[in-house]
Amino acid sequence: MSRLREQVTDYLRLRRSLGYKLVEHERFLSQFLDYLEQHRATTITAENALAWARLPADANPRWHGARLSAVRGFAAWARAFDPDIQVPPTGLLPMGSTRATPYLYSDAQVWALINAAADLVPSVRAATLSAYDLTCRIRYDLTCRSRRGDHGMGSPPVTRLRRSFRR
Repeated sequence: MSRLREQVTDYLRLRRSLGYKLVEHERFLSQFLDYLEQHRATTITAENALAWARLPADANPRWHGARLSAVRGFAAWARAFDPDIQVPPTGLLPMGSTRATPYLYSDAQVWALINAAADLVPSVRAATLSAYDLTCRIRYDLTCRSRRGDHGMGSPPVTRLRRSFRR
């Protein structure tokens, strides 16, 4: 087990020399090695990593995913030195953030907001209306100056944007 601890030290030193802080990774990897020692495991296996990452059972699934991700990164690096080490595959535990669903305003709601802005302090009203006016002009200008082929699937959005702002 001291071999794995030395490898963790080397791994963290290397990654930190590249600019990563890895504060949580250090803690996770230390806890994972303690887990391996308690279970008398001599190498990293996908099963051990997954069992450890799911602890505690009542924690947030993203927490479990972060723990497994730390072990996966180390295992991928350490596998170069020890072919017996298994790298846990991606996708075993969810780790992604849950984004809020954007709310899309209808035309009627946009006009209701503009009309409500008229009741606000004059400086806020002017800023709101000028920002809306600018947005509408940019969209109208982009629509007028676009070419027929700019809207097809073969032309990526960045290309369309670059063409739009050429003068």
